[in-house]
Amino acid sequence: MGETDFTHRVLTAFADPAVQGALRWQVTPTGQLEFYVDCSGMFADEVSNDVVSIHPGNVAALEAAFGDVIDAVGEVTYGPELFCVRQRLIRPENHEYPADSRLWPLFDAAVGSTSSQRSS
Repeated sequence: MGETDFTHRVLTAFADPAVQGALRWQVTPTGQLEFYVDCSGMFADEVSNDVVSIHPGNVAALEAAFGDVIDAVGEVTYGPELFCVRQRLIRPENHEYPADSRLWPLFDAAVGSTSSQRSS
């Protein structure tokens, strides 16, 4: 995959204004463009400015997470969060679970847990 194709796929995934705030990027000193998904505040071992890298090897997983969220609820709002959970294989803090319970099975499946394992 060429850099232009990769960049186009990332920017297309984040085209919806509801998710644009989760996209981070930087240009390295060598001129390489790097993309990240902001997952600050999602995990128990949280550090501020926590991100998950997007690269050619996981851009299809990013697109799949966004697509799965759209299929479940008709909008992409929790796509970045689902991508982070799937990449980290770590459950989000309970307060970071989506309010829409139709999304819970996607988040639970990402880490092999069930809704009943979430504390209230």
